[in-house]
Amino acid sequence: MIIKVGDDFSLDGIFDVNILLSTEEMLHQYGTITEIPTDRFLWMNYAGAVGKIGFSRNTSKFYPELTDYVVKYLESLIDLSPYYLYPERVHFIRTRGYANPHRDEAARNCCINIGVLNTATGTTLYSENDKEETFTEDCQKFICQDGSAYLLDTSKLHAVDGSDVDRILITYGFGATFDQIRSRLR
Repeated sequence: MIIKVGDDFSLDGIFDVNILLSTEEMLHQYGTITEIPTDRFLWMNYAGAVGKIGFSRNTSKFYPELTDYVVKYLESLIDLSPYYLYPERVHFIRTRGYANPHRDEAARNCCINIGVLNTATGTTLYSENDKEETFTEDCQKFICQDGSAYLLDTSKLHAVDGSDVDRILITYGFGATFDQIRSRLR
């Protein structure tokens, strides 16, 4: 399931998104353990997709003002007290082309994604039935917009049908379920 949870997000004066277009990349094979360098900000791209999907790494270490800003924005959307949102869980996600149907790994059950750059150049495909054999026929389609925030159930099959343009979002992953986070929305 995907639901819109916020609007009016902007990084103007906070972060230059052009940095993301020339950041170093490394490859990670989905489902394997990979050592992530900690001495630099980088993209970790997942192998096996027809297109490209990757997450930024070390974001809070090298851009703490950015991640603190995102946490404050998320706190305006969701009340997790007595728990906290952690800047270390704020990352960028980048897609280009088609990202195969998948369920997120590392106990990432849902996330809030925020459109940053070229977000509408891709369509998020989501399956309520969560069956690989009928994904294409059963999937719902959703187009994210720059400046808007969305809650996505990543424990279910989802994919991205994109273009040849980098599509960049901010993402915050939760170990809690989609319904648990949805119940805490303001």
